[in-house]
Amino acid sequence: MPRLRIVFLLFLGLLSPRIGLCQSDEVRWVRHIESLLDVAVHTENDPKFLDWAEVYCDSLKQIEGFETLAAEQQARINQTRDICGDNLNHRAPTLELFRGKPHYMGFADDAVEYALESAMLNLLRRPIEFQSTTSVRDGALHAVVAQGAVELDLWEIALDALDVETNYSFQRMMGIPKSAEDSLIWHVQKVPSEANLRALAEGLKVKRIAVFEVEVSDVIEERLWLVGMRLRVWDVSNGFGDTISATGFCEDKTASPIMLNLLDVLVWSFLLLILISGLEHIHWSEVKRGVSGLKGLLLILSSWIRLAIERIPKIALFLVLPTVVSFLFLQAVGAFVPVPTTHYQELDSKLWVIGTAMGMSLLPTVLNFFVLNRIRLDGFHSMRSYRDLANVSLFGSFIPFMYIHEVNGTPLGFEFVLMLVVATWMAADLLAFNFNEIIAAKKSPRVRLVAVGGLVLGIVVVMVLTFDMIGESSLQASLQLSLLGGLANIAYRPLMRRAHSSDLLASRATSDSSSLETGEFVGSVVPNIDEMLGRIQSDAFKTGFIRGPKGIGKTRLVQEIQLRLKESDASWSLFFGDCDEIQEEGHLAFEPFVEAFGDFLSITEVGDRTAQFDSIGQSVFSAVAEAAPIPLGFEGVEENVTQSLEDFALYLIDRLEKIQGKSLLILDDAQWMDVDTRQLLEKFMGMVSRNANLRGRLKLILTCREAENQTVNRLNAFDFISLASTLDAIDLFDGTKFETENFLMGLSQSRADFTLSDNSLNTLNDLFNQRLSADSKDEEQVVTPLYIIRTISQFQSNQTLVSGSDGWVLSRTLNLDDLPNSEAIDAFYHKIFDTYPAKWVRVLESASIVGRSFDATVLAAVWGHELLDVLDYLEQLESQEILEDVRNEDNIYKFKDKRAIAAVRSYFPNSSGDRNARQIVVEYNKRLLSASASCVPERALQSDQALWSYLERLGQVQGAKGRRSSMHLLIEELAIRFALDAEDHGAAPLIKLESKASEWGFTSLTRLLQALIVVLGEDSLRASQFVAAQKSAEDALTPHLRPYIRLLFDRNHALNLLNGETLMLEDREREEIATQIIQAGQGAAWVGVVALLLAHPKATVEFKKSLTDEWKECPPLLNGQMSFAKKRFELIAETGLSSSEKTEEWFLHWSEVVSSGSMRQRKVVAKAILRRLLNVEENIKSAVQWFFDNQHHLRSNSGALRLGWIQTLNGVLLNDVYARRMLCQENKSLLQEWFRDMDRYLELRFDPDLYSQAIFDMRARRLSCEMEWNDFKREDLQKQGEAMVHYVKGFQDVHTIHLATAFKVAAAASLPKTAFEFLKAEYEIYISINNEMPQAESLDGVCVRLSTLCRNELNDYESALRWARESLSWAEKALEQGRDLDIGPNHYFVGTALVELDLHQEAAEAFQQALDQWSSDSDGMKYKIAITNMHRGASQIKAGMPEGKQTLQEAIDALESQELKPLVSNTNASRIEEMKQLLD
Repeated sequence: MPRLRIVFLLFLGLLSPRIGLCQSDEVRWVRHIESLLDVAVHTENDPKFLDWAEVYCDSLKQIEGFETLAAEQQARINQTRDICGDNLNHRAPTLELFRGKPHYMGFADDAVEYALESAMLNLLRRPIEFQSTTSVRDGALHAVVAQGAVELDLWEIALDALDVETNYSFQRMMGIPKSAEDSLIWHVQKVPSEANLRALAEGLKVKRIAVFEVEVSDVIEERLWLVGMRLRVWDVSNGFGDTISATGFCEDKTASPIMLNLLDVLVWSFLLLILISGLEHIHWSEVKRGVSGLKGLLLILSSWIRLAIERIPKIALFLVLPTVVSFLFLQAVGAFVPVPTTHYQELDSKLWVIGTAMGMSLLPTVLNFFVLNRIRLDGFHSMRSYRDLANVSLFGSFIPFMYIHEVNGTPLGFEFVLMLVVATWMAADLLAFNFNEIIAAKKSPRVRLVAVGGLVLGIVVVMVLTFDMIGESSLQASLQLSLLGGLANIAYRPLMRRAHSSDLLASRATSDSSSLETGEFVGSVVPNIDEMLGRIQSDAFKTGFIRGPKGIGKTRLVQEIQLRLKESDASWSLFFGDCDEIQEEGHLAFEPFVEAFGDFLSITEVGDRTAQFDSIGQSVFSAVAEAAPIPLGFEGVEENVTQSLEDFALYLIDRLEKIQGKSLLILDDAQWMDVDTRQLLEKFMGMVSRNANLRGRLKLILTCREAENQTVNRLNAFDFISLASTLDAIDLFDGTKFETENFLMGLSQSRADFTLSDNSLNTLNDLFNQRLSADSKDEEQVVTPLYIIRTISQFQSNQTLVSGSDGWVLSRTLNLDDLPNSEAIDAFYHKIFDTYPAKWVRVLESASIVGRSFDATVLAAVWGHELLDVLDYLEQLESQEILEDVRNEDNIYKFKDKRAIAAVRSYFPNSSGDRNARQIVVEYNKRLLSASASCVPERALQSDQALWSYLERLGQVQGAKGRRSSMHLLIEELAIRFALDAEDHGAAPLIKLESKASEWGFTSLTRLLQALIVVLGEDSLRASQFVAAQKSAEDALTPHLRPYIRLLFDRNHALNLLNGETLMLEDREREEIATQIIQAGQGAAWVGVVALLLAHPKATVEFKKSLTDEWKECPPLLNGQMSFAKKRFELIAETGLSSSEKTEEWFLHWSEVVSSGSMRQRKVVAKAILRRLLNVEENIKSAVQWFFDNQHHLRSNSGALRLGWIQTLNGVLLNDVYARRMLCQENKSLLQEWFRDMDRYLELRFDPDLYSQAIFDMRARRLSCEMEWNDFKREDLQKQGEAMVHYVKGFQDVHTIHLATAFKVAAAASLPKTAFEFLKAEYEIYISINNEMPQAESLDGVCVRLSTLCRNELNDYESALRWARESLSWAEKALEQGRDLDIGPNHYFVGTALVELDLHQEAAEAFQQALDQWSSDSDGMKYKIAITNMHRGASQIKAGMPEGKQTLQEAIDALESQELKPLVSNTNASRIEEMKQLLD
């Protein structure tokens, strides 16, 4: 009975679409199961459809009478799973979507239409008859499509599609029949019976008709549509033939909110990611100190939320690339996905799973790292940032998996995604932690080994997590992986600490042959060490030094100080740097600082980690680029090698400020400190002394060797005393000294691993004491702790000391003569040297003379040996720990220890001074010069460092071919480069170059460099004297240096001198210079000379155009940065563009400079653009807005201030009165913040004992802004002005012009009477120097200010008129002297003074004379004209002139317009109101 019931229900289910019966749930479920199993068959038994069918089976089981049927269907499903369970699509349920969009999914049109199309195509491929070779598609009969029970629109779609796809002649009747034939067709469409078909056949006069029928077989949950289509051919003779049928299906995706669901999950995931990132960035050590109760918890919560919000931009940035790359990878490998029926153990399956796991997780993460590394994000190279990057990148790479599951209809769910974020967090932490350890542990093998293991484990976790995403996406698996990652992280922390501890112990081991040089400190050597420690720990201590002879124990003492400080207070941060004795060509700059702060800053040189990582990424991308079919154009990151000492020192201070507790910097062997390191040390400690956060917390100790030949030291005794004085360093011994007497006794007592028998101990101790007494009569002390230790080691090695029952015992009687001299203690190395033939030891000797590192190829050439033989010898020395191979350079070796060099020199006692040694150095340098022969002819392309190195090498080789001319050309190039950079870096590099030129004996060139240094200064009279004293004897060797100096003099000084125009170069001379530079100039010489030619006061437009045309025909040799200067010159000389077009060209040039130019180039172009906007176009709003939009390009990557930003803001934008006023009105709080930042930056950067123009300019601009804001009383502003005057007066060597400027600034801020005194003082200064240095323009300005003050503040109108007329006189005189001056304001001020004297008609005439000088071609000029017309109109009214009212009304309307209103000052705003009353 149940079976009969089921059959009956199925029968009703089949009929129901036709007869309109209501279907029960049971009938629908049975049909759905059959449909889903049929669909599964056609989709390689896709487990999704099997799962779907199983759901209906479970529902069917719950209904009485259907249990058996449900069980049968379940058995069928289980059987399918058993057969297909090992297929790849059952192990990876979303496999089909990896291949692309499945054919059975509909994303645009109705699903029923897709299903209909699928059914039709399946039908058309079938044979039209059994075993026929003709397909249904190829038939050509008359045909009808029966409508049946389907909707009309679906029937019409089917009819149209069949008509298009086949050759059948379809008969159709769409509306009401109008003829008999139409009626026949209509009846067949409705009921394709035998009778109807026969009647139609007769009407059409055909024997066969094809009848197509369409039906909707099933609709499952409005998601899956099954459509059937069948064909029967009716024949007049035989009736209907066999039925040909086909089914199509489509899964409807149009109603699924795929992207909305995905977005919902991603938003919550992103929120979780930023919360995790915020949690990671909390400084728990600081939080713990502030946590107490509920308030503390709220503090933690608010800090967490704040940090999370701050991380949003970076998290979003980190997320983009891995998501995109993962999607692209998914699309790219679709063709390689195995077919669904492939066994999951097949090689194809395994390769696909592993490749997909790597390509969609690890590859995007790695690519993201290298790309973001190039962006130079602030704080990118830190443990927290690595962790954020790895976590976000891994999660981003899994977004395509989420999308695939959404499309597949099997969404992962929020719980799974939550667990996925946690799992990626754990994996990311493991990866980031171990990756950071790998790159930081440069000399820690155990740490590297453990970190590599952790990195591999992290990769395994990521791979397994990706396997799970490809496979079942199990919540349980994600939870397990999260726990595994968490446990791995917990386990790896102590494991890593243990590795660090082991490596630390290993690193403390010395490379000496004897272990006696390490171990317990022998306290008897420094009896007052406790007192010394107390002094260092005190807040008052800042800097100290320790001096003593070689080997006395200075280094060991500071090491003991470090150890005891750390033991007494763990919060001490200790930094140790060593000054190397051997500094060969190309040595590491500022090496003591790199050694001291290398680990702290994660640097290996004074550079940045971004460039290091980019070099790794560059090699990888280069390999990809070589294999690519098109050039990828990947260029390396340009290192900021021009970073000034001040910038580095400021960066270091910024990092040190964040350290809790006190810090100690120790610089050992200061006698070997080079000039650059000394300069950096002085700047750094000066900034520390000016930093309130570090002053008293950072302490410095220097050690220095004494009582040796001071001529070989870089820092002799006098220099060291000078340095100590500069740093306020005190002698830590304070009258005491090292105690070496009875050192052996103390050594034996303090060392458990070294014991001498009593008799031997007494004997040796007495011998050393006797030798020490003899040393006291000599200039140099031989017996030191180091000497005693090495002598003991030598006695142990030569069996003078042998092992006995109670310790080491002397094997023979010794006397004083048996003690070795100071050189003989290098016997360990000497024994090694003795094993080689003399010729090879001589090679090693020459290497030690050359420097710590050397080129084996050059040495082989110098000695005439085969290179392979030399390399074989050097490899043997490498195996004996004397040399090491510099792996990243071909055939370059270096001595592993400085003591090895000393041992070589003691092996050949006279090697460093004999003729043979000097010849070795000469020959070595000759070979290197030959290898770099292109340096001089292509000097424009070389870096400053390369030019210096080549120049110094030439200086050592007296007989080099063309030495003198080559050195002159190099000095010329360097000198002009340094001159161009003088604004940022000062004259120090030029002074150093001048000193070297003098040292090399280039007398005339030295004088020329001295002249250049003076011309770069401010003293015009002294500059004229130096320029006049120069001869042209050396011009052939430096063809461009003297013209450069002359042109620089013309620009900076000539017009400041009496008859200055006559001192300038004539047109003919400048044309000769131009011809010479175009024909033979290159590099900085070309840039410097051409810049001055274009900027020359007498340069005409025609001359500039001619010069530009000439260099376009003969382009110079320039490096990349100098090419930017050429571009600027072309813009300056361009005359064929309109003003707006030229401005656009400047904007394009700015984009180029931002993309690849140096910070100096950016500053120069930014200044030029702002001056153009302010002075040429006079568009103040555009200038201010441009600065706001682009000012971040003048700061560091982290947003920190740079000097170029300050110079641009203060020197251009705030120097313009209208731009400053606009900024003050609209951006008050921002400007105040900027001034605070600038004040802190400049006070740290510049030595307070030296005058700083940057500090003066900043304070002057700040005072001007405070006057605009009117927040202070005039008395307070006056005090600030007086402080400006005191600041300048505090420096003796400051030019008097600066004092005049200070008086001007002070006057603007002072009360009237005091202001008058300041202006009179300014006036007197200009009058006093006017005879020697014409000051007509400056006197014009101060007279205007005096006139204004007398008129507006002192009510002394007669004096106001007198000063105004004097200002006009000086302005006219300045015009006569060739100055480009606007005398309109002078007439204006005469007019305003006449107004106060009620001479209104004369005043109106004066205002008209001012207006005659101006044209309204900019906002600034329109404002001037409007103000002047306002006063002219008022004067006309008061003088009874009828046109006055109209003039005044028009002026007021202009000033109150939207265009000019922002420019109106408070004073003029009040005057406008007064003028309105006058009109009334």
